[in-house]
Amino acid sequence: MRNNVLTILLTVVLLSLSVCFVGCNSTTGRNNSVYLISYRHDGQFILPIKVSKADSAPDSTRHFKSKMSLYEIYESISADDKLYIVYCDSYIIVQDISVKNLGYCIIYPKQVDKFNYIANNMSYTFQSETNNFSVLEILVPVHLIPALIGNNVLIENKEYEFKSTIESLVSFYEYYGFNIQYSQNGIIVTDTIGRLLGDTNCFDDTINSFEIIIHDSTVAFNQIGSK
Repeated sequence: MRNNVLTILLTVVLLSLSVCFVGCNSTTGRNNSVYLISYRHDGQFILPIKVSKADSAPDSTRHFKSKMSLYEIYESISADDKLYIVYCDSYIIVQDISVKNLGYCIIYPKQVDKFNYIANNMSYTFQSETNNFSVLEILVPVHLIPALIGNNVLIENKEYEFKSTIESLVSFYEYYGFNIQYSQNGIIVTDTIGRLLGDTNCFDDTINSFEIIIHDSTVAFNQIGSK
C-alpha cells in the first residue's frame, strides 16, 4: 500500500514538472511571452505575447505562432510599462524603456513554415558586394526603411526606399551609442561598444563602420574597412 502511494505521488510530481516545463519555461511550446535577445546581447526583450509555438534559437530573429492579431499583440505589449510601442498598419515597433535600455525590436506577421509572426532586434545579415559568405550582422532602423521589412538581409550598396530624415537616422544610431560623422553623401556610422560576449565586448560578428548614402528618397549602406 505504501509503495502504491509513493508511486502515485511520484507520478503526480513528474506530471506537474512536465506541465510546468511545457507551459511555463519552454521556448518551443505554449508560452505567454516571446523572448528576444537585444542587439547588444546585453539582455533580452520579454514580449507578453501568447504563443503556441516558437523557435528556440537565441538569435536576432525569432519566429513564433500566435492566434493573436497584430493589434491584440500591440494591446498586450502596451500594458507593460517597461516597453514603449508604436503600432503601424503592418508592423509594430517596441522600445525597451526599462533601466536596461535594450533598444528597439520590430514585430510583423509573416508565414514561415509553421510560424506566422517574426520578431527581430533590428539586426540584419549584411550581404557584401565582395564576400558572399559573410555572416556579419548590421544594425538597421527597419521602421525607417519599409522595403526591408520581412527580408532580414541587407544588400551592400543597394538603394532602398527611405521615408524619413537624416536626423532620424542619426538619432537612432546615437541612441545605441554609435559615433556619427557627416559625409558628402550622408553619414558615417561607427560602433565603439560592440556586443557583449561573456564579460567582454566583441566586434567579430557585426559590421562596425559603414556609410549610409542618402539620395532623395533612397538610402544605401556601404561597409567601411575590412571586407
